[in-house]
Amino acid sequence: MNIEHSKAYSVFVVSYRPELEQEYTIPFAVFLYTDKGVFYSKRSDDWDTLLALDPNADTKLLSEILDEMEAQSRQNRELLHRSSEWSNSIEVTFSTLTSAASPEIVLQEMLDALRARFACS
Repeated sequence: MNIEHSKAYSVFVVSYRPELEQEYTIPFAVFLYTDKGVFYSKRSDDWDTLLALDPNADTKLLSEILDEMEAQSRQNRELLHRSSEWSNSIEVTFSTLTSAASPEIVLQEMLDALRARFACS
């Protein structure tokens, strides 16, 4: 990685928790802020994995929650740190990373890696 061209990103992974008692979650979106505060998001286009694990999952409701999260997060990134306000079944985890790649590439690579890791577990 070329350190000169690296950028710092704040990354929020949005996951669905099928059962409150269960430890696993299913990632289905990634939100990213650049070091200049520009907001990007990428959603999974595949609800099949989620529905295979929870056939009763309300994907319409999850999409609506995600729409609201995206709209509000474009205005105020601190809302993502308060994920408990969204729903008991939604979990948001935060991390930072440094990459020379564009935000769009970082988002796609992260979502692909999360899906691959989940599919293997």
